[in-house]
Amino acid sequence: RFDPDMKAFFMRLKQQGKPGKVALVAVMRKMIIILNARMRDANATVLDA
Repeated sequence: RFDPDMKAFFMRLKQQGKPGKVALVAVMRKMIIILNARMRDANATVLDA
């Protein structure tokens, strides 16, 4: 299981010459930012109701 967008992001970083762990941490950071935004938006809808 994987997210095609995250895989493409990872592969793009690898092609730019980034080491594997650096690219992996960048993907993890991007995932955390997306999840935080989803939680923020979900909380906003709960508070609005």
